[in-house]
Amino acid sequence: MARDTMSGLIDRVQRLIDDEAGDLFSDDVIEEHLDRHRDRVVYAELVAEPTYATGGTVSYLAFCHSLGWGDWEVADLVAQDYASVTADTADLKTGRWTFSSEPDYPLYITGWSYDIYGAAAELLDMLMVRLGANCDNCDYYRKMATQYRTQTRQRGGVVSVEMVRGDVAVY
Repeated sequence: MARDTMSGLIDRVQRLIDDEAGDLFSDDVIEEHLDRHRDRVVYAELVAEPTYATGGTVSYLAFCHSLGWGDWEVADLVAQDYASVTADTADLKTGRWTFSSEPDYPLYITGWSYDIYGAAAELLDMLMVRLGANCDNCDYYRKMATQYRTQTRQRGGVVSVEMVRGDVAVY
């Protein structure tokens, strides 16, 4: 049975492959393909977006992932400074978190980010194989799969980021 925390991602993939009724693939199959197209993000720094108030004052209430990854699973998703912090709103689709008051800096995110386009392209390929010679819509499915592949994230190994510690001085 598909995880409850995946329902939003499964719905988006169903819309991408034109299967909103769930007739082509079960939620479990879609979740399996989504899990094949996910990345574990650990302590990635969130970038602060300035909010300008009347009078020219600037505050930092909105934060996004520095690599622009979105489509986050809500389970095990943690934003933290030196302790866990809870955002007032979280847009898991775009990877943007907002707070009503300015949190301590820097903020980091840990969780799973999914490549829904990679999963959708893989499912469309699977559908064409399943339909075989009876595939009236194969040209359409092939074009959609090709389009989704252009929207996938580049995968293939470990991504590293440079981190600077403020508590260590180098002489």
